[in-house]
Amino acid sequence: MIGVAEGLPETVVVDTSAVLDLLIDPSAAGQAVAERLRGRDLVAPDLMFAEAANVLRTLRLRGLLSDAEASMAYAELLELPIDAWPFASVEHRVWQLRGGMSASDAAFVALAESLTAPLVTSDDRLARAVEALPSSRARRVEVVDAR
Repeated sequence: MIGVAEGLPETVVVDTSAVLDLLIDPSAAGQAVAERLRGRDLVAPDLMFAEAANVLRTLRLRGLLSDAEASMAYAELLELPIDAWPFASVEHRVWQLRGGMSASDAAFVALAESLTAPLVTSDDRLARAVEALPSSRARRVEVVDAR
């Protein structure tokens, strides 16, 4: 999708769940995320990289990914064209959102709000939390799930 006024690619905030589906889920779910993100400018709070690395580590420790698979996914994570935004850019809004979601989730929501960009996630719980907000400017939360 091309931005109408600017003629530029749409900016999309992508959360950790969607990135992980993209990296390690070869099924329809991973393909749906890839299709939704293709041709978009991707942004995320910088904490997304640490969250994704931690999930890959956990999957490896539980034996759900081999060491080679986890290492390859981590290398691909670092190569993704995602513009990482510092926590300082959303820190105040994260605190305002504390009653309805974790600080980590709030960082994604706050970034989407500040950029007036859609938040793409595979996390139904996060989407419901945003829908429940009385004053969220991040009304475009897209749950990508082809399961």
